[in-house]
Amino acid sequence: MSERWEYPLGEPPCDVVQRSVRLYLATMALVRERGLDAISYKSVEGVSRLLGLTHNLSSSLVATAGVPYVDENDVMTLVAQLMLAYTTADHVTFLEHYEHTPDWALLGVDGFVPEQLIDGAPKIKPVGNVATGEADGAAHCSRMKTGRLTTACLAEADAGYRLHIAAGEALPPPAWQELSVPGALPSVRFVPDGGVRALLDQVQSQHCAAAFGDHVASLLALCRILGIEAVVT
Repeated sequence: MSERWEYPLGEPPCDVVQRSVRLYLATMALVRERGLDAISYKSVEGVSRLLGLTHNLSSSLVATAGVPYVDENDVMTLVAQLMLAYTTADHVTFLEHYEHTPDWALLGVDGFVPEQLIDGAPKIKPVGNVATGEADGAAHCSRMKTGRLTTACLAEADAGYRLHIAAGEALPPPAWQELSVPGALPSVRFVPDGGVRALLDQVQSQHCAAAFGDHVASLLALCRILGIEAVVT
């Protein structure tokens, strides 16, 4: 599993990698046992607190195996990922809004990414415990692919549900880092077709589902079938 991995910021301890892979294997066993289509970890106060291990590598392996994943039990984004997966027959992910400028939005995740959405070999780094200074996890610092990208965010509406859809260009990200996870994180500089202001006027969540390609028409057709209000920006 780690044959192609590269370690630009240092190699995680063997026991951390082993525990991450064991969590991945246990998760996939639950997926098969319960017939799950997608899954989420309670990633901070759950996995990290109870298992003493960050989720990043385990959840990335789960998503790479074809099971959509999102942090923090975000059911709405899981469903949006499934909508994208069913209409594209391709690997999907979730992304988080980190920063916005007048021209682009920084979308990324704290060390999580399915390998099918990586440009080049997977790059893995150790993640340290701020309190102890010891590594308690492993995370991706891989570079994401670029090109056309479609995002989708599902939310409850006054009657039923509402899907916010945005398509645009995913470009290489600027140099940046999240304070709690030093070093590069998988991310893109997203230039939405309708502009950042229109995107922000409709944003419903920090999270969004995403897939490479232009899938607006397919999502609109699915929303019509399901009776879901759709908003495109």
